[in-house]
Amino acid sequence: MPLKQVGSAITTLGKGHGSATSLSPTESGVLTPLSLTKKATAVARMLEVNNPHQLDKNLISSLESLTGYPVIEDSIVRYKPHGAEIQVRGYQIQCDTEEQCNKAIEVVQASLEPMPIDDIKGQLVILSTLVVKPSGESSGDMSVRISAISNQLVEFPADIVNTAIQNVSRETTFWPAYAEFYKHIGWKLTKRIKLLEALTAKKLAFLQQKQ
Repeated sequence: MPLKQVGSAITTLGKGHGSATSLSPTESGVLTPLSLTKKATAVARMLEVNNPHQLDKNLISSLESLTGYPVIEDSIVRYKPHGAEIQVRGYQIQCDTEEQCNKAIEVVQASLEPMPIDDIKGQLVILSTLVVKPSGESSGDMSVRISAISNQLVEFPADIVNTAIQNVSRETTFWPAYAEFYKHIGWKLTKRIKLLEALTAKKLAFLQQKQ
């Protein structure tokens, strides 16, 4: 199970796109960190909706309104024993200007903003009161577990983590391993990461035109 998640995915998006291949998106000017105010606003909006599927739909609609073009999804359907599964391979996004591309990137970055780690710890403390704790474990041991899991969950978008904790609280009787959270997280990241990859490629193209 990979422990490098959203952050590591973002910092490797620049690979394979021409002359900027040796630079991360931030170093090459593709990604600019959001301000603290924008981060807080993004998290508040995600937690208000608290539905990753709906937020993905809202994100696509926002990008289409911003660019004036439809966002085209490249996906395939795989049939498995439990039913059909749609796998997103990428997106086609049209941007007429670099400024438009920058705004679109910021919108997607906002959708990847994590919940503050103290808030995650608070939710896990509540969860600890709802499940059976490991036999013989002290409050100090539980604190270490909560900190360790929080340090992993803080890598992911706020809404996805929030719903993952809610799902785990409904499904588990005993204190869960990190894997129990991650199974509700990993596959939900795909669309947002693929959108950011597509826009990063567009921004790199604009930067290369200036060279």
